[in-house]
Amino acid sequence: MSFHAWVSLAILIVSAVFFLTRWIRLELVAMAIPVALYFSGALPDPAEVLSGFGNHAVIAIASVFVLSAGIQESGVAAWLARLVQSAAGTSEVRILGLVCSVVAVLSAFMSNAATVAALLPVVVALGRRANISPSRVLMPMGFAAILGGNLTLIGTSSNLLVSDYLERSQGVPLGMFEFAMIGFPIAVAGILYILLVGR
Repeated sequence: MSFHAWVSLAILIVSAVFFLTRWIRLELVAMAIPVALYFSGALPDPAEVLSGFGNHAVIAIASVFVLSAGIQESGVAAWLARLVQSAAGTSEVRILGLVCSVVAVLSAFMSNAATVAALLPVVVALGRRANISPSRVLMPMGFAAILGGNLTLIGTSSNLLVSDYLERSQGVPLGMFEFAMIGFPIAVAGILYILLVGR
């Protein structure tokens, strides 16, 4: 391997260590990577260093975080959480069904972490009220968030990256709900499995 290849590998390893340990804020580490690549000579062209910020997928992923914050700050997530709390009752199957359905729908338009964070206190309270161990509700909620992320183009960042790659290579991006043709049956099957077998 060339000198620049070894330097790039070293930057990757150091960045991974900082990402895992969180000794430095994640955004600072992320911004330091292209700077380190430029000053090491691995990417000598400044335009090439900054080209990632003009990528459609990067802009779309940033927009999803803005949308996610908007849904959370506007009170939509809290309203859905209150709706689940009032409709769930004390039946474990009913609580699981409602929680998994709401989380799957929300995570189709929000990041999975934001969805789970918004509903976490409500789900724990529901479990306590129904005398159910929180883990019996929280684990299914996590799985439902992952399943819901496969319903739309903006559900997960990997969907956006695949769409961007297809647009660059084939000239045709994926549609907003194109993932739902496969994602919706999988989400329904996953939630049914959680309710009937996974318990």
